[in-house]
Amino acid sequence: MLLLRPSRTHGVGVFTTRAIRRGATLPLFASDDWRFVRRPRGEERALCERYGVREGDGFHCPRSWNRMSIGWYLNHSSRPSVRVDGMRSRATRAIRANEELTVDYGDL
Repeated sequence: MLLLRPSRTHGVGVFTTRAIRRGATLPLFASDDWRFVRRPRGEERALCERYGVREGDGFHCPRSWNRMSIGWYLNHSSRPSVRVDGMRSRATRAIRANEELTVDYGDL
């Protein structure tokens, strides 16, 4: 249903292979795929700043940088097709087959 492909928005993006109805739950993150890193340092800080979600003095980051769920590859849009609440994701509108899934980074 979901796959990674080159994105016109930025680098790599998440695309759907079939149409998705508004409100559908999307399997973007595994329940054990993230952790909170307080004050990361060195290489981990650079990775957290690039891929993580900042909160206070730390970041929500992938548990393993070698095995990231597809949701970590969502690109930003001011008109997103997906809303992420914690690690749960839902389609905010009907999404066409082969369309890139996007999220508003400000909502994270």
